[in-house]
Amino acid sequence: MPIPQTNAAIPNFDQWQDDFLRDRLKTGYILGTAAIFIFALLDLTLIPTYRQDIFISYLIMFGGVGLSALFFVSPTGQKHPNWAMLTLGWAYLVVPQIWVTLGGRVIYSNSSWLLTILGITVLVPVRLRNHIILQVSLLGWHLLFNSDQALTYQPENEGGILWAQLYSFMQLIVICVLADASVYLYERLQRRSFEHQQKLEVSNEALAQAQHNTVEANRAKNAFLASMSHELLTPLNAILGYSEILIEEPERPDVNSIQADARNILLAGQQLHSLIDNVLALARLEAGELQLILRTVDVPQELALLTERLRPMLAQRGNAFRVVYTAVNKTMETDARKLNQILLNLLLNANKFTTDGEIYLQVQDSAPGQNELVFAVIDNGPGIDREEIHALLSQYYQPQNAGTHSKKGVGLGLVICQQYCHLLGGRMEIDHNQPQGAIFRIILPRQTEQTLAKQLK
Repeated sequence: MPIPQTNAAIPNFDQWQDDFLRDRLKTGYILGTAAIFIFALLDLTLIPTYRQDIFISYLIMFGGVGLSALFFVSPTGQKHPNWAMLTLGWAYLVVPQIWVTLGGRVIYSNSSWLLTILGITVLVPVRLRNHIILQVSLLGWHLLFNSDQALTYQPENEGGILWAQLYSFMQLIVICVLADASVYLYERLQRRSFEHQQKLEVSNEALAQAQHNTVEANRAKNAFLASMSHELLTPLNAILGYSEILIEEPERPDVNSIQADARNILLAGQQLHSLIDNVLALARLEAGELQLILRTVDVPQELALLTERLRPMLAQRGNAFRVVYTAVNKTMETDARKLNQILLNLLLNANKFTTDGEIYLQVQDSAPGQNELVFAVIDNGPGIDREEIHALLSQYYQPQNAGTHSKKGVGLGLVICQQYCHLLGGRMEIDHNQPQGAIFRIILPRQTEQTLAKQLK
C-alpha cells in the first residue's frame, strides 16, 4: 500500500483567491462576450434611432474585452489576475463611454450606471481594494465627461442641474459603499471558509496517514508472528535433532563428531535464548517495568566475556572478529546487563548480514569534554539503503534491499538497542561503512544522571 502523499506546500489565502479568480475570469470572458452580443442585437433591433451610436459603442466594448482577454492570457495577466479583472471591468463600463465623450449619444442612463456598478461589484467579490479602484475610475470618468448626459431627468435651470448632479453622485456613493461593505463581509466569509477547508484537508491527510500506519502496523505484526514462529522453530528443531542423534548413538567413538553435535546444540540454544530474551525485553520496555541496576563496569572484561559467547556463531558464518579498545579509562557507571544486551544485538545483527567478512567492535572516547564512551560495530556486509535507515528503528522492520532478502529475523534487536540507549542516557547512530557495510554507533555517558545526582548529594 503506497504512503499517502501530502501537499508539498499549502497555498495561502491570496494564492487561493488568485486561482479562484482565474477560473472565474475564464467564465466571465465567455459569458460577458455572449451577453454583449445578445444585448447589441436587441438594442440594434429595438432602438433603430440610435443604431450608429449603439453599433460603435458595442464595437468599442468588444475591442476592449478582446484587449482585456489578451492581457489575461499573457504571463503578467496570469500572475496578476486582479489586474485582468480591472481591465475587464473597464472594458465593460469605461471604454464604451469613450464614444459618448467624443460626442456620440449616451447609451446608459443614470439608473443603468447604478445597476451596472452594483452588479460588477457584487458578482466579482474578490478583493476590496480592486473594487474601490474600479469604482473610483468609473465614477471619475462618469462625473468628468458624462455627468450632463446621464441624468435620470432634465431640470429647467442650472441650479437644478447642480443639485441633480450632486444627487446622482450621492446615489452612486451610497451604492458603492453598500457594495464595498458586502464585498468586505463576503471576503471575511471566504477567508474563514478557506481556513476551515485547509484545516479539513490537513485533518483528512492526518487521518489517511494514521489509517496507513495502522494497516502497516497490522501487516508488520502479521509478518512478525510468521517470522517469530520460524525463528523459534529453527533453533528448537536443531536442538531436538542433534539431541536425538546423541541419544541414538551413545557409544559413538568419534569424539570430534560428538563435540560438533554438542556445539550445534549450544549454538541453537544461544540463538533461542537471545530471541526469547529480546521478546521479553521488549515486553518489559512497553510495560515500563525495566529498572536500571547501576554499578562500576570493567568494559574490557565485559567485552571479553561477550567475545567468548559470540565466537562460535561468528565462526559458523566465517566472520573474523576483532575488538579495538582505545579509550583511556576502562570503567564506566552503567547497567552491565543492558550494555551487554545492546552490544550482543548489534554484533548478532552484523553477523547475520555478513558472510566470510570482518566485524569490528571499536571502543573509544568521544569528543574532549563530553565524558562519553563510543561503541561502534563495523561490518563489511551488504550495507543499508539510505531510505531505510530511519525505518530500521521501527518495530518488526526488516531491510528490503536485494542483499538482505534471504536473511531472517523478527526486527526487534535494533529497537531494543535504541530503547536501552535512551534508558542509559545515550543515543544510537546508523551510518554507512565505505566502501561497503554498515556502522552502528552507541554513545553512552560514563556516568548516568542518577550516579551524578548521588555524587552531588
